[in-house]
Amino acid sequence: MKHQMKMWISASCVALAVGMPAVAQEEDGSELRQSTVTVTGSLIAGTPEDAALPVDVLTAAELKLEGSPSITELIRNLGVSSGVDGQTNQFASNGLEGTSNVNLRGLGPARTLVLINGRRQTYHPYSIGEQAQLFVDTNMIPSAAVGRIEVLKDGAAAIYGSDAIAGVVNFITRSDLDGFEVGGDYSQFDGTDGDYNINAAYGMQGGSWNWVTSVGYNSRSEVPLLEKDWAILPFADNPVGGWSSLSNPGRYVPLGIRPDLGGALGPLAANVNDNGCEPLGGVLAPTCRFQFTQYDNLVEEEERYQIFSEYNRTFENGVDLHLEALYGYSDVPSWKTSPSYPPQELATQVVPASNPGFQQYMADNPGDFPAGTLAALYIGRSFGWGGYPGTGGAQEGFRTYKTTVLQVT
Repeated sequence: MKHQMKMWISASCVALAVGMPAVAQEEDGSELRQSTVTVTGSLIAGTPEDAALPVDVLTAAELKLEGSPSITELIRNLGVSSGVDGQTNQFASNGLEGTSNVNLRGLGPARTLVLINGRRQTYHPYSIGEQAQLFVDTNMIPSAAVGRIEVLKDGAAAIYGSDAIAGVVNFITRSDLDGFEVGGDYSQFDGTDGDYNINAAYGMQGGSWNWVTSVGYNSRSEVPLLEKDWAILPFADNPVGGWSSLSNPGRYVPLGIRPDLGGALGPLAANVNDNGCEPLGGVLAPTCRFQFTQYDNLVEEEERYQIFSEYNRTFENGVDLHLEALYGYSDVPSWKTSPSYPPQELATQVVPASNPGFQQYMADNPGDFPAGTLAALYIGRSFGWGGYPGTGGAQEGFRTYKTTVLQVT
């Protein structure tokens, strides 16, 4: 279980830009020339599309016309979005099941800055890939809280820093709601029990204050790849469709003294297939193969709770107070993957001839290994077609995330 809390308390707000007219005077003093300095960033409200750095704005009304998509669906459908993690992610970014992020222009989630009301958010505890890219989990934002979304499509490193090289996505929450709203949706396709989302928001408006609280609940059902005939195909139809030459049952290479190698240990004969190995064609020769995708899920089971509350007040002396709190809980109770992954060093999987199991095999299968065999190099993985011990099928795990954010300005 991963738990992160982040509290930011700051005085007033940050001044984004102060532009003063630049004045130049000719020698005779008869003419004044003025040039305008334009500063553009997604924190500046109302930035036009044709400005130096255009900002696309999606309002709540526009989102309703699109069918009130979830945050993940909305991000995935952005024209500048590329490589979003929002479904099962075990092959591309292991450990991120149940999360979602923003990846503008394919530069990586760590290069897209995600803001809520113009403020930075706490990072997800897991990072992506060898570059250890940190990102904001957008699954923690309830969709009912979003009033509009501003997308700065060009790099904004000069304004925000290196985490905005690809652009900025700013979620602006609703502060004008007066009353109660509730909504939900349900979707289903073959092989799934259905997904549904429930959201609600309640707001109050006073003369100098407002308070809006939004909640959300998301549920997704598991979809195994075996439920989809296009996902699991025979080796002859799709040899790269999850097929590995490192199988279990696997194959052995007999090792013994090779006079032609100066008495060194080397292979004595061709591969010896283990019992149950069914060789399939390959580039060089038929060999044992294992289709690990038969044990994977297309969609993992997920359950998620989200709460966002915002309070704004203007005091008589003109001082503004802004309070906001975010809590998110995401649970992936059972993600499934291959019974085992290939070993990193194949040359170390050597079984000596003195091993009792090896001796029993040679007694039951005389002639499989040539005379003079001192050991056998195993080419394969720990668990394969027989499944993972304890489950008899996929290797299973779980993911649980919590995010808590409190901000006062």
